[in-house]
Formats: sequence, structure tokens, C-alpha cells
Amino acid sequence: MDRLTRRLRPAAVALLALAAPLAGQDRTDLVERCAASGAGAIACRDAAFGVEAVIGGVGSTLSGGNEFPGSASTLGFRFGTTPRVAASLRLGLADVSVPAIDGTGAESSETSSWIPSLQGAVAVGVFDGFRPRPTVGGVLAVDLMATAGVAFLPSGGGYDGAVPAFGYGVRLGLVRESFSLPGVTASLVRRHGGSLRWDGVEGLAAEAVELDGVTTTSLRATVGRELMALGIQAGLGWDRATADGSARAIGGATEVAFDGFSADRVLFFGGVTATWLVTQFHGELAYLSGYEAREGGASGGVYDPTAGSLLATLTFRLLL
Repeated sequence: MDRLTRRLRPAAVALLALAAPLAGQDRTDLVERCAASGAGAIACRDAAFGVEAVIGGVGSTLSGGNEFPGSASTLGFRFGTTPRVAASLRLGLADVSVPAIDGTGAESSETSSWIPSLQGAVAVGVFDGFRPRPTVGGVLAVDLMATAGVAFLPSGGGYDGAVPAFGYGVRLGLVRESFSLPGVTASLVRRHGGSLRWDGVEGLAAEAVELDGVTTTSLRATVGRELMALGIQAGLGWDRATADGSARAIGGATEVAFDGFSADRVLFFGGVTATWLVTQFHGELAYLSGYEAREGGASGGVYDPTAGSLLATLTFRLLL
């Protein structure tokens, strides 16, 4: 899995560069800026780990796996030029790990929280696509999507409460599912989350991270097929979560501002859909990759930034 992630990373970064502005800072940039302000190198490194974990974790929680659960085909039109509309409600549960710092030069522990989320979405088909052959349709079909949701961050994990988010996006059909072909789509969705604060783990000394908001740009490629009474979808995605804010190193003596700090993750997802008339229930499980390895390739310390995590969702969808 890690080898495949490394191979896919350059292509995904190139696609994201077309879809979103280049990231302003990463972990190395933040460490250098923090050290220049007079803080110790270890404290700066620990603060950068915390910033990356919080931004990436919250961004992935708000985004989830498949952006259009229930089908790997675009919505299309129902009667003539009447577009199909879909409304959905998604419950999510994401495993988010962050370092717990004790200020002695090594992570004292790693804390993991299962963060629940709730998201509502509406999608509409705006272009039915082309039909180059009788059995091939939906080529370059277009759906538009709007979302609103919230991630319920646990106060026991050092967070200061729930974070709302709204988003918008587009899905492009490569081919619509037919008797001989599966459905294949690609999507781009952008979400804007509210401000938040992370003070580390309750009872442990840790840096404080304040974010003005987390913006997540998500790319997805999905393939799916209906098999008897069930539909199966699987896909590959990439999330880039960015945020402006500040981090305070251990001891509170140094606070460093950052702009456009980014955390990138690859994800693999798969799910099953049960359909009854115009309603659908979709269950899904996703694996999210970790972040870049420690400088110099070292893997010491309790907190491992390269470790992956899991995300599960359950979606109810109404197709009109």
C-alpha cells in the first residue's frame, strides 16, 4: 500500500496543482520559521507535527471518501431535458491521530480520536453527456454539488468544539454504466471549514494550534457496477487541506504564524449500495495514507506521521 501511494503521489500533486493554488507552507517551512524566531529546534519540530496532524485530520474528516456515494455514474436527465436531482445525508467516523508532546524532546504518546461528522448534500445533473456509440453514453456528462456539514471534534482530545463546513463541486462522467460497461467518473470538490483551536491532550503539556479555517480540495476517481440487488463502487482520491493560523511552541514563549500550511493525503475507498425504488443506503470504508516521513527518514518517536488511518461512512440518498 505504501509503495502504491508513493507511485501515485506525483501524479496526484500535479492534478491538484491545476485545481488549487500551490501550498504556502509545509512542515519544513514552519520548522525553519519557528527556529528563526528563537525557539528550540525540538519544540519547533513538535509544533509542526501538531499543526500538520490537526489540519490533515480535520480536512479528511470533513471530506470523507466518495463524494457522490451511491453510484459511479453521473445523474443525467430523467425526461428529455429534465435533470435528475439527488439529496443525501451522510454520517462519518474518522480515526484522527495527533502527537502528545511533553516538551522533553520526544513525543510522550500518540492520541487517537474517532471523530464523528454529519453532512448534507444536494447534486443536480446539468449536462447529459455524449453518446458516441449505442452502448456508450454519459461521456463528459456534468453534475454540480453543494454540501453543508459539521465535524464534532472531541473536547477531551484538546479541541475546542465542533467545526462547520460548506462545499461545492463538480463531477465529470467518463462513461455511464451500461450492460457492458461500468460507470466511471472523476470529481473535484472544495470545502471551507470554520476556525478551531487544538491545545493538545488534556492533562499533558502541548503546543496550542489556532486555525482561521481549514479549506480542503478533494479529487476523486470512482468506478462502479450494479450486481443484482447491490451496487459496488471503489475509487482513489487525494485531499489537500490548507489553513492559515498560528502555533505556539512548548512553554508558550514563541508563537509562529503561518499562511497556507498544507497537508496532503492519498485515500482508497470502497462501498456497497442497496437501492429500493428512489432511495439508497450506502456503506463505505476508506483508508487514508499518512504524511511525509520524518526528516532524514528516521522513524523514532511514538508519533509516526506516515501511519495511515481509517474512515467509515453511512449515507442515505434520495434520487429524484
